[in-house]
Amino acid sequence: MYVPIFCSLVMMSTNIGMSKMMIQGVGVFRRFRPQRGNNKELSSQIHDFVINIAAMSSAPPRRATMVYSRREVVLVEEWSHAEKYSVYEETEQNGQRLAGKVQQFLSEPPTVEYFPEALHIYQGQDHHDTNNKADIGILVRQKTNSPQNGAQLRDAQKEAYERQMKFEPRCTCCIILAGSSLDTSQVRIIELWKTMQDFDFHESSEWHDLGEEKVVPLVIDMDCDFVEGKRIIISDGDCTKTS
Repeated sequence: MYVPIFCSLVMMSTNIGMSKMMIQGVGVFRRFRPQRGNNKELSSQIHDFVINIAAMSSAPPRRATMVYSRREVVLVEEWSHAEKYSVYEETEQNGQRLAGKVQQFLSEPPTVEYFPEALHIYQGQDHHDTNNKADIGILVRQKTNSPQNGAQLRDAQKEAYERQMKFEPRCTCCIILAGSSLDTSQVRIIELWKTMQDFDFHESSEWHDLGEEKVVPLVIDMDCDFVEGKRIIISDGDCTKTS
């Protein structure tokens, strides 16, 4: 059985002179449905809240990534372990504060999904990137027929993304969220690239096809949406950057 190692930062060298990193911890998936025409303002409000809270909270997320489409904005926050998340969410009630701040821009109440397993795989040298341009990517939900297959799907995706990073230096990050508080048989994924050309390169690659061989047999239902997105908080140990 796979056992998550919390508060872990791992650097892995590749055979082409690059490095990739993986952080393992816990995460929360917040989904916001904007009123028509309020998407941009909603994204801006969420971004500013996360930045401000990171400076004041005693347990800020190590990483925060926001992606958005026309119909929704998704915020994924990650902590090194569950105790930090509990302080942020329950003691400081920052999730409720965020929901209250953006309520006027929403068409319905936000939803929150907690994940005891959050894997964040990214290019090791890329956490100092100062480019403010949004990345493009995909927001994916994949469902299996059992919690056991959900764990297998998590492991298959982890293997695929670790392999992928060796060949795709312009893939910003891959986030795998597993063990959902709502449905342990499903996995959520966010994957970001610098440009659409980088995404097309990924889709046509042989390593993408290799990953699909293990993933597809496990999936009984899925959603996949194109999104734009950005990492708002990036923290590696003592190195923290906000954008």
